[in-house]
Amino acid sequence: MNKISGIAKDLLKKQNIPAIAPRVMLLNEIQSIDFWKVININHLDNVRVSLRDLLKYLDKGSQVQVITTFKDILDYDGVKEHGLIPTYTAKLKRSCRILHSRA
Repeated sequence: MNKISGIAKDLLKKQNIPAIAPRVMLLNEIQSIDFWKVININHLDNVRVSLRDLLKYLDKGSQVQVITTFKDILDYDGVKEHGLIPTYTAKLKRSCRILHSRA
């Protein structure tokens, strides 16, 4: 919490940068205690996504390393296998026939 608030504070010092300006309201919210009282994992992930492209604007000396331990969950039922090998094989055979006919 303190690291993220510190990052927000440092980014607010650079709000004249066009990429940071649209995030000023979020950066101010992050520094308030009320923001952290109602935070949930989805909201925190939205903050992470919103800030990650802005970190490059921090001064090198003030950059802190933030490590997350979120794990992605793969929806195995939603993943479908596509028959890429037969398509690739057919294209390869066709290319070989074309090259052989030119020789």
